[in-house]
Amino acid sequence: MTPPTLAVQGNPVPPQPTTVRGRVLLLVKKWAKLEKLPKDTDLLTVLWAPQADPYNPDGAQSLVEAIQTEFAAPPVICQCITVTDLTQKITTVAKLVEAVPECPQ
Repeated sequence: MTPPTLAVQGNPVPPQPTTVRGRVLLLVKKWAKLEKLPKDTDLLTVLWAPQADPYNPDGAQSLVEAIQTEFAAPPVICQCITVTDLTQKITTVAKLVEAVPECPQ
């Protein structure tokens, strides 16, 4: 086991997740400005609501862009999730986690 990477002040820096699920959860956490990771059953519209009331395409667009940036290289290349998907088909965190690896490679 290797020691954690040390930050400038000597504080341990937690490793970044390498799984699709872990990476998606971190993206959603940042996107929704949450203090902790979201649950699989959390609705994306509810998570975004405190930041932009009512839920609007701009919020979905920023999540789409974050996903495309995060997964723009192998092993997952995700360019197929759209704003329409996030407002109609991909309604929960779990569905988003499932949708990312289903993108065509």
